[in-house]
Amino acid sequence: ILFVIYYKTKVRYFFITLYRMLDDFTRYLTVERRYSPLTGRNYCRDVERFMVWWSEKNKQPFVANEVKKEHLREWIVYRSEQGRGKSTAGRRVKLKADTINRELSSLRAYFRFLHRHGKLESDPALHLPALRTAQRLPSFVPESRMQELLHDTAETPTNDFESSRDELIILLLYTTGLRLAELLAIDMDDFSADLSSL
Repeated sequence: ILFVIYYKTKVRYFFITLYRMLDDFTRYLTVERRYSPLTGRNYCRDVERFMVWWSEKNKQPFVANEVKKEHLREWIVYRSEQGRGKSTAGRRVKLKADTINRELSSLRAYFRFLHRHGKLESDPALHLPALRTAQRLPSFVPESRMQELLHDTAETPTNDFESSRDELIILLLYTTGLRLAELLAIDMDDFSADLSSL
């Protein structure tokens, strides 16, 4: 019975300390760093998830000074394997690298906060690399659709300014590969003196 009372007292103290640290961290994020309250709550949720995992793994209350870079690497592996539930097919769905990187960002910010405020001698999250994320390929107009568009603009009579302008925009985007922002930024100074080249 004494062990249970001691354990409950120790756990209660742990949770009080944990929430005090998280409260200070939230205040730091929202006041000093000017993050939105929602971002502050999300960062704290990520940090709290790590603290609980660390405590269960080490069978002791969370002690920030005892966290090593190896623990953070184990956390990445754990989160990568844990997943976010089951898909409709019943298979486990893994967390995306973007999600894990956001959690790592939360942990980096937390340990940087502790280090800067003198509560840690060294920052275990310093130089911890992020996971690689898949690069999205740009979407493009299929060549057949582009040929239709060019054919339609060529057959449309270009007696008015708007039609001529639209045809020129389409041809310029298609032939040069300009982005819309680059096209909008073109100024008269960007053309040669005889207006033959851009």
